[in-house]
Amino acid sequence: MRGLWIAIFFIGSTACDGPSRSVGAPCFDDLDCADRCLDDWPGGFCTLRCGDNRDCPGDAVCIDSHGGVCMLRCHDSAECKDFLGDNDYRCNDRRDVHRDRWDVCVPD
Repeated sequence: MRGLWIAIFFIGSTACDGPSRSVGAPCFDDLDCADRCLDDWPGGFCTLRCGDNRDCPGDAVCIDSHGGVCMLRCHDSAECKDFLGDNDYRCNDRRDVHRDRWDVCVPD
């Protein structure tokens, strides 16, 4: 039984897709997030302040918006709905802080 709990913990701790209190979780204010809540986005959007992509989790990039914030990378809008559980987001290209373009989930 102990081995089962260890396996469940390991699987849960290694998952990186989708929202977290760092990037992508719904929120009402900054207290709901690890750092910052974009409360003017549909359902609120937890994010991290950043100056570079290295400041963001592996499934996010630092977008040159709101003073530099981490956004979830995506391939298509269906992926944003899967990540965020919301039809109010779409996959669209945005510039990062170095002016490179990335596809990220943004409000529709």
